[in-house]
This record gives sequence, structure tokens and C-alpha cells, in this order.
Amino acid sequence: MMETVYPDLKKHVDESGDALGALVVPAVVVQQIEADGADLLLIVLSEREGTHGRVSTYAVGTWKVKEVRAHSTRLAADILSGDRPGLVHCFRYGNILYDPDKRIHHICSSLEEFPHELRSKKSCIEFSRLLKNTLETKAYLNKGYLLDAYVTIQNGLQHWGRLAVIDAGQYPHIRLWNQVKPLSPGIYKLYQELVHGNDSLEQRMELVLLAVEYSILSNLTHYCAYILELMAAKPGMWSVEELSRQLALEQMELDLTLLLEELVKRSVLEEVLLQGDNKGQPRYRIQLP
Repeated sequence: MMETVYPDLKKHVDESGDALGALVVPAVVVQQIEADGADLLLIVLSEREGTHGRVSTYAVGTWKVKEVRAHSTRLAADILSGDRPGLVHCFRYGNILYDPDKRIHHICSSLEEFPHELRSKKSCIEFSRLLKNTLETKAYLNKGYLLDAYVTIQNGLQHWGRLAVIDAGQYPHIRLWNQVKPLSPGIYKLYQELVHGNDSLEQRMELVLLAVEYSILSNLTHYCAYILELMAAKPGMWSVEELSRQLALEQMELDLTLLLEELVKRSVLEEVLLQGDNKGQPRYRIQLP
């Protein structure tokens, strides 16, 4: 049994001296995200700077082990951004090996339960990326760059699909479209039409753009709720720098300027240009009714 190697892995983690927790991922899960021949993936949570993503491979008995280091703060950012879905997949299906302060348990529970605050943050991030891809697609189409437009609109559909999954109270999986299909048949059908439709490529992209733009208009305040609630918590005006610093503290990486411009355009926020020493520096506040 593979579990017989766990005590040796636990000893190895203890000897490293800086581990806050460790997770063992069996090969059957590892093979869903990569195919490098490892029998086991060992994820070690650490607070040592510069170790995030560091990989080493070694043998424990007859087992080939791939060890990945994850910095606790950087891991939180990865979970929010979704840029490393394989790592998140491992935390959802791995086995806790060492967890003295319940840090690994907290991460696993958060991904399983997907609490409101995490959903709100992730929705805002995915929405900002959907908006960016939509604007890029339109720009490419206007210039006649059809293949570039096709790439960006596919990326946009990925973010739209993730938003549908988040709205259903689930964390997006690594196999996204199998998850989207029963939750949002309409978005799934649009994806199928874009890839396999009989109309011209440009017509297929225009169809998707119409649907995406309607969704953006209809759900703007819903998907930007985290930013709007943050601004409402401190009455007055916010600068881009102030908002950026606050979002950075929350490990949120997104195109803030793009979101603010869209919120101003839709009269959700008001942009104010201050006079004097700060002349020309915009501030933002929630639009008064």
C-alpha cells in the first residue's frame, strides 16, 4: 500500500525544519494535472521567502516523490487568482500528512465550503479578466485580427464559465467545462457554438460578444460587490492607489483601473478630479442616488 511510505515522508518533513504543514497527493490525482512519472506529490507549506513553487524530486523506498514548496501567502494569492488550478486540485483531493496548526485543514475546508468572502473576491477577479478579454476581442475584431480575437474570446469564455460555477457556490475545477455544462447550459452552448458552429468565425465571435456584453451590463454590481462594499465601508473618495493597496493586502490581483472605468461608465461610481496640488488625480466614490 502506498500509505506505508507516509511515515518516512513525515520524517522527511520534520527534518526540513520550516514546514507549517504537508499534504500528500497520490498518483491517481497527480496524473490528472501532469504526467511526469511521479508516484506521489508532496506539497510542503512554508513561510520561508523565495521557496514558493520550488520543486525537487527524490525516491523514498521504491516510490518516486515530487516535492513542491508553497509559501502560505503566495498560496492564498494562487487560490484567488486561479492561475495554478493544478495546485488547488491537489488541496481538494490530497491527504493531510502533517498539520500541527490546522493550516492545511483550513485551506482544504475553504476550498470545499467556498465561503461568501472568498466567492466575492474570486468573482471580482474573474469578472475583471472577462471584461479585459471582451475589450481586447472587440479591438482585434475592429482591426480584422480574427485569430487573435478568437484566442481572447476563448479566454473570456473561460472566465465567464468560472463565474457561473462560482455563482452556483462551487470552486471552479481544473476540468471546467464538465462542471459548467449542468450549471449553466447557456454558456456551455455558446462555447460549443464558438468552437464547432457552422457560421463564419467572425459571426460566431460576434454572437458570443453580444451575450457576454449583456451579462457584463446585467451583473456589473454583483461581480464588483467586493470593491463596492470596500468603498462603502469608508465614506468619502478613494484614489486608485488607496484601493490598489487595500486589494494587495487581500491578495487580489486584477485590473482595477479597467473596473473603475466600467463602474463610472455605468454610473455606479462617480469620478472626481481634485484641484490644487492633486489636480488631475481622479478620486472615486459611490454614485449618490
